[in-house]
Amino acid sequence: MLNVAVHLLAARLTRQRVAAGLIASAQLGVPAAVVTVGLQDEVLTAAQGAAIITAALASLVVAALGTTLLAREPRGAGDTTAGAETALAAEPPARAAAEG
Repeated sequence: MLNVAVHLLAARLTRQRVAAGLIASAQLGVPAAVVTVGLQDEVLTAAQGAAIITAALASLVVAALGTTLLAREPRGAGDTTAGAETALAAEPPARAAAEG
């Protein structure tokens, strides 16, 4: 779960939502490669490989939770990166045309 903590810290430092940090924590490629090489070189047992893959799958569960949290947020809620440019871009075209 250190992986999750690191991604949550990175999301916090870059002013992103917690859900984004949870989504970024999903990783399966490296653990799968480690297990493959470990089994081929006979430095891991099947049980150890299964434990590594199970831990990696847990990161996918955490990422799914982050995705669910992100999907439930109203659009724009918690978006700390939105600035004046976003507010101007969201101005209705009819109002802009009437003023122009």
